[in-house]
Amino acid sequence: MPETRQILIVDDDEFLRKLLQMNLKQKLKNCSVLMAESGETGIMKLEEKGIHVDLILVDLIMTGMNGFQFISRVRENPKFKNTPILVMTARSCNEDVNEAMALGAKDVLIKPFVPEELIRRIEQWLCLDKPE
Repeated sequence: MPETRQILIVDDDEFLRKLLQMNLKQKLKNCSVLMAESGETGIMKLEEKGIHVDLILVDLIMTGMNGFQFISRVRENPKFKNTPILVMTARSCNEDVNEAMALGAKDVLIKPFVPEELIRRIEQWLCLDKPE
């Protein structure tokens, strides 16, 4: 039986978090979803003893710790140095995209995006086989 992959969603929009969670659970086999309503909560979840995360989805614009600060903090932790971080943002300006990538994000999705595109990119970054 394949191992379960853990995905962390960090976004201050509760509706979007729940919608993403539902989509990921339906479309990705052997994946579980953790959720954090802020960058600070996301960091706390990553620092919990025994936690393992295979991929992180993060919004750039959040109250408190924003997505840029979150990415920087994640990349400071050797345990998550190579964990793929996919940014979700409504801000499509090149400066924001370039800054997120320079900080260590692996991919950027501009909101609104089609759920199928998110699933495709997650499968790509996690090298998942598509469900039959």
